[in-house]
Amino acid sequence: MKKFFLLVICSCLGLLHAQQAAVYFPTNNGFKWYFQNRPLDSLQQPVDSLKYFTIDSLAGEGTYLGVAAKYVLTKSGPAIGLQQMPYLDTTFLNFANTDGKEYFRVPNLDTIAAIMARYGLDTLLGGLSIINTFKSFEKWYTMYKFASSVNASYTVFTYDTAITIQTANVPLRFLLKGKRLADKSLTTQIGTFACKVFQMDFSMNYLLTIPPFPSIVVPLLTIPDTVYIAPANWQVRKVAPATTMNLSQLGYGSYNFPGLLSEIIPALPVFSSIAVLYPVGGSVVIPGSLCTVRWGSVNVGNVKIEYSTNNGASWLGIVNSVSASTGLYNWQVPLINSSECLIRITDADNQSVSGLSGVFQISGNSCKDVIVKAGWNLVSSPLKAINMN
Repeated sequence: MKKFFLLVICSCLGLLHAQQAAVYFPTNNGFKWYFQNRPLDSLQQPVDSLKYFTIDSLAGEGTYLGVAAKYVLTKSGPAIGLQQMPYLDTTFLNFANTDGKEYFRVPNLDTIAAIMARYGLDTLLGGLSIINTFKSFEKWYTMYKFASSVNASYTVFTYDTAITIQTANVPLRFLLKGKRLADKSLTTQIGTFACKVFQMDFSMNYLLTIPPFPSIVVPLLTIPDTVYIAPANWQVRKVAPATTMNLSQLGYGSYNFPGLLSEIIPALPVFSSIAVLYPVGGSVVIPGSLCTVRWGSVNVGNVKIEYSTNNGASWLGIVNSVSASTGLYNWQVPLINSSECLIRITDADNQSVSGLSGVFQISGNSCKDVIVKAGWNLVSSPLKAINMN
């Protein structure tokens, strides 16, 4: 019996430890997260052409507005140049026993604010008053309850206010609710994790009041984010589906909001590129001469160089592999004439990376190699160029 109780106690302690919020957060300052962010269209499909990246960095810890906080610096943008950009924002997190807290700020709603501005909804919904309403949310909230029962909903915050739309005073309710979903094994680019999964529902609602009846809550916008939290890594995936803001109850139309899929990656992608610097478009190269082909490259080891005399319909080799770092190669120009010439330089290890020159000409007088016979006096009888055309 004693062994049974000890087993139960150990199991409970193990479960309690597993539910501690801090277990899911990195411990070392300087820890970095890299995320790929892809907008979702109305069919919830990622739009790769619009993807961008985020770098988060655990900067340290201290006290923020009276609460012990982890400071996470963050910046977002295209992969090229993002490493060199300064960090533009800070997220503040706190871990108290089985709760994960976050200081909720206007930047948490920057996607919503940007889309509202795009459609003029910021002006329609009271201009600065809607932003000031968002600012009123700024405080510490318990966002993630690790010990809560699966599918048990909890309220993070609720805020009733009113904004002026044109001349009408419109009562609104902003609501954020959380719910822990069933744990899930998630495979990411940095590994497979047993994740805690939370659904965070942010909603904006119209309070329709018909006295003497109580107010009816009419949803205008609901965004159900799904967040995957991995041990020692914190958030590794977040899905905010595309949704619609329905203002028909206020006499306006509906507006589509794109979604966003954020996924952790091991590092920013390395982009390779090649640019042909010479010959340039419109230049003229003499047949039989030595032409110095020049290029610039990024993250390329060796290059293959080819030329075309028919505007790219077919290609002839110049050299199969030469170090990209040299940036130049002396090409023996063929004894031909063409006004449709191109140079193509390709990564020798990755044919999807290449650079193409502008159209140039091979044209002009040229000389064939000659054999100087013994007894010729090149001073009294100089050789003359022979037109090979």
